[in-house]
Amino acid sequence: HISDWTPFYEAPHAAWNESLTAVRDDVARNHERLGVRAFNTHLLPQQLPLGGGAKVVLVVRNGRDVAASFYEHLRHQDEASGGIGVDASWQHFFEAFVRGAQPYGAWHAHVAA
Repeated sequence: HISDWTPFYEAPHAAWNESLTAVRDDVARNHERLGVRAFNTHLLPQQLPLGGGAKVVLVVRNGRDVAASFYEHLRHQDEASGGIGVDASWQHFFEAFVRGAQPYGAWHAHVAA
């Protein structure tokens, strides 16, 4: 799976060891095979500990596609961790999405970053 090679930076269980001081051994082995350390993230560049040689590849999706995908994702995510519940209306979600009142903030802020 792609997350075995480029895990989500902000997901402790996906990338980091129990003490959160280094990447898990299997992730480190895959990074060695790739020849680079690579991560996925939803964070803004200024939220990352980018060092001297760090490079960022930004992949941008169409905003309409992002909204539809994020709506479905949040509908099926546990409400205690930011989900909106399976009965959440598209209209309610979309209004919050446009305002940037969803997890990770406004899509247009990410694109502008």
